[in-house]
Amino acid sequence: SDNSKYGIYLHESNGNFLSNNTANNNANRGIVLANSNNTLITETVANGNGYYGISLAYSQNNTIFKNTANYNLDSGIEVYYSNNNTIKESTLFNNNNGVYLSGSHNNSIIENNANYNSGHGIAVFLSDFNLISRNKANNNSYGIYLYDSNNNTIKSNVLYWNSIECIRELDCY
Repeated sequence: SDNSKYGIYLHESNGNFLSNNTANNNANRGIVLANSNNTLITETVANGNGYYGISLAYSQNNTIFKNTANYNLDSGIEVYYSNNNTIKESTLFNNNNGVYLSGSHNNSIIENNANYNSGHGIAVFLSDFNLISRNKANNNSYGIYLYDSNNNTIKSNVLYWNSIECIRELDCY
């Protein structure tokens, strides 16, 4: 899309279906769901954006399925104060973070490839009761990183060749 700010921006928009879109090289974010619920984003490419490839902010019950978000300056997929979302089977390479959750609860991060990110494959901050399962997070600084995040389930992930640690938990129980 090569726009000045955003490729696709949905604000207070519910029940949408976004498929086969390209949102590359935008100054801010490729795709944004802000206060938007019950939306499916699938088979979309969001590469080379100024901050995030795909961003959910204050959005609930969305599915992010089979997308590609590479070479974004911050994260491939950002989930910010958003609950009950599913991120599945997406490719997230060469970002700062592959998936970044902040203040988000009851999300499922399943079967993604979050490799070659300079920071974290999957980063979880202040987020509880999330499922992180069957992901590949290889060749990052940290494979999976949790900070002040509790009661998360982390299982059956593949975490190889991360330069600092495969899994790090700070202030978690």
